[in-house]
Amino acid sequence: MHHPTGLPGLARAVRDLHLDGVEHMEIDYAASSLGAVNDTFLHRIHLAVRGIDFDARTPPSGIRKDFRIYFPTKDTVEQSTGGPDCAGMVSLAPSYYKASTFPKECLRDYDSTRRGMLSHNKLLFARGRKRDGKPVAWVYVGSANMSESAWGGQKVLKSGNVGSLNIRNWECGVVMPVPVDALGSPSASGGEVPPMSVFANTVEVPFHWPGAEYGRRQPWHYRES
Repeated sequence: MHHPTGLPGLARAVRDLHLDGVEHMEIDYAASSLGAVNDTFLHRIHLAVRGIDFDARTPPSGIRKDFRIYFPTKDTVEQSTGGPDCAGMVSLAPSYYKASTFPKECLRDYDSTRRGMLSHNKLLFARGRKRDGKPVAWVYVGSANMSESAWGGQKVLKSGNVGSLNIRNWECGVVMPVPVDALGSPSASGGEVPPMSVFANTVEVPFHWPGAEYGRRQPWHYRES
């Protein structure tokens, strides 16, 4: 029996848990390493989070508005309890960040609820509304950072078909749904997605939400020249 991995595996888990059929989804992703993120990769994550496998469709405009990516700024690392010497597990290549395709406006400073602490978390918080109006929320807790190395890359071929999954890392994780009784009624929030507080009894949100936008600040670049 075939067991998909990477983003196809996430999409499969979402379907198996009956968390699919979503009309709108908000994604808060905390990672200690970021790869060459672009709109196509965001689109692939967004599809998987809704239980949909990647296809040849063009990424919709405005995909970035549904994402917040939590990664520490240089200032946050320098002012942390351990300082830069303790930031070896935090990495983002300058070339990735400087690329015109990198979604800088999605970045939020990772401000830990444990003041002064840096994080090695890989957490994907998903909150949405199904097509029938019912709320849905779940969290991925695992080892996958926000990169194609972790989740796998797939290209659209000249034929219009989707190529095979190219995945370079060994990763694992679990999807933990928020219980239905913690989500409230379909009309409780006027059709909006559930608030981050719905995760309170499922998993601790270890950073301050919604997080400060970078503005003129720069992300932490490990061993930058």
